[in-house]
Amino acid sequence: MFLFVCPPYLTRLRTWGSDLLCEADDLSSWKNPCRISRHYARSLSCGQVNCFHGQAIAKERCLSVMDGDPLQEVIKAVIEQFKSHVQPKISSLQKGIIHGDTNATNIIVTPVGNGRHEVSGMLDFSSLMIDCYVFELAITIAYTMLENPSPLDVGGAILTGWESIMVLNEDERESLYLLVLVGLCQSLVYGRYDLKKYPDNKNYLLVTAKSGTRILTKLWERGKKEVERKWFTDASTKNEFGLFRVFEIHF
Repeated sequence: MFLFVCPPYLTRLRTWGSDLLCEADDLSSWKNPCRISRHYARSLSCGQVNCFHGQAIAKERCLSVMDGDPLQEVIKAVIEQFKSHVQPKISSLQKGIIHGDTNATNIIVTPVGNGRHEVSGMLDFSSLMIDCYVFELAITIAYTMLENPSPLDVGGAILTGWESIMVLNEDERESLYLLVLVGLCQSLVYGRYDLKKYPDNKNYLLVTAKSGTRILTKLWERGKKEVERKWFTDASTKNEFGLFRVFEIHF
């Protein structure tokens, strides 16, 4: 596990990036193959293997819930770009066991002093599946942006931690921006769709809508090149405290 010397909230995000991969390594080393098989069978039955492809298709079927919302056209465009620019690259993306729902409510962090935090546990394994590691990275960035006062800073912070363990290949780097957009679209559409079935659960189901609409619109308007430039530059350069210093902690 790695910690970085940087502002406190960025420390937490950079630590998440590396710790989440450590969690994946722990899952990959399970001694009982039946446990993996049961989760894999469940993900197959739910259409969760290659989750972003399945969710992109499912979102198209649910898009009527966005009728009358200008965001519907953005979501349609994101889905089309995913199918044309990301789907053909799926075979070249690194794969393994991913958690599938790495939002802030499912990540347990423990303060270790000086503004640093470490991931000490994960909750909710209902979305566990065998899929592309970059999907996990994209989901984490998308959900973390929703709660962050500076959402555009999130990508580079988490990337710093992630790539201290696993460097993205070229196709993964090319796909990341659209995968983050797909994650935001997924949460917005499914929240609106489920609201029709469970109106009493409005506060939870529309949690993404509070800031997700604004963030998705901002990312879309800025465009792939500009957003990627910020994320990958932030992940590779020094911040106001100087070069990132990395500490490995064994526990």
